[in-house]
Amino acid sequence: FGFAKILLDSTATTELYECWAREYGPVYKVPDIFGQSKVILWDPKAISHFFARDTWLYNQFLFNKIALQTAIGRGMLWADGKSHKR
Repeated sequence: FGFAKILLDSTATTELYECWAREYGPVYKVPDIFGQSKVILWDPKAISHFFARDTWLYNQFLFNKIALQTAIGRGMLWADGKSHKR
């Protein structure tokens, strides 16, 4: 129900995030599981700044790494920790 249902029912999730970025701005927060929330960065400069500054604290879950590698390869978004600092 709620936000999860909106995402699951969507056939184009990326378009949803794009629409929300136009409505709320390039950085916004969405609900997550167990009452938590996620911050969405939709601006390339903000994403670049985040990955450049937070190299040691940012670590991805294995599932996310595999999904990114499958979708776009082992690039900047895939790397974390030591491989990202390199």
